[in-house]
Amino acid sequence: MSNANPLVSIILPVYNGDQYISIAINSVINQSYTNWELLIVDDGSTDNSASVCDSYSEKDTRIRTFHRPNGGVNSARAKGVDNARGIFLTFLDADDALLSDALDYMVGHFQDGIDLVAHGRFNEQVGREKYIKTLWEGGTGLVLWGKMFRTSVFKQIDYALEQRMVMGEDLLLNSVYALDINTAYIFSHEIYQVNRDNETSVTRTFKHNWEYEKYYFSQVEDRFLSKCKNWDSYEDIHLLVNKSWLNALKYVMLDGGSICYNDPAFKAVRSFFKGKKGELGPSERMIFIIKNARVYRLILKIGMKMRNRER
Repeated sequence: MSNANPLVSIILPVYNGDQYISIAINSVINQSYTNWELLIVDDGSTDNSASVCDSYSEKDTRIRTFHRPNGGVNSARAKGVDNARGIFLTFLDADDALLSDALDYMVGHFQDGIDLVAHGRFNEQVGREKYIKTLWEGGTGLVLWGKMFRTSVFKQIDYALEQRMVMGEDLLLNSVYALDINTAYIFSHEIYQVNRDNETSVTRTFKHNWEYEKYYFSQVEDRFLSKCKNWDSYEDIHLLVNKSWLNALKYVMLDGGSICYNDPAFKAVRSFFKGKKGELGPSERMIFIIKNARVYRLILKIGMKMRNRER
């Protein structure tokens, strides 16, 4: 690499996170790698988050805090990316923390020709299409954190997502970014500490519903899948996306929602899997048969009890 000590930009959006934000910021300050800038975007917090962030900015010139009216995590992240000056870019959630060698480790694995390093289940350098399949298979995290991007590449993509996109937005951005890379390095070394005790996180509070999932996967089609149609691996990627569609619909049923079976979007998924039933597990196949959410949950619960007894 031409720059032996490149500047790394860390984007940290916060909304009413004064309970956790100091832990997140201190995890950056305590990094073994020191050539970084931390861009904190206060997204209209009504608690003490703004003053906590400002106090850190006053003490450390590497930390910049931006205050803005509440607009959601997507636009908060976009604000950070807009102002990023680093060669590399990484993301941190306000209730999480970086392990002390996180930046050092990721920068150390960025070589010429590599446009992304990402935490996953194995250690391997992979091409664009294999990375995307690994992403949708869950071999690397669906989230933005635990990864390091080239800022120049990230700024070329459409990273300004709508405010209503609150679930799955990380997977979409990862997919869109991967369209413009050549090579990624996947690593299994732990670099990130997730706070699993935050009861107010979106993953704890979000209720899956038909209209949202239909909207989300239309965005996946328009912004990502439609760009892959000439690839050799398109059919494999299309299968993985549609399996994710069905998995999302499973959670619609589990959350007590209903599926619009007459909608052209669902009919397209049903048609796609007509000759691919062997690709699906029992819970996904049941979506085409059991149309009542209460009955679906009951059958799934019975099936889980039977499997537990067999073990």
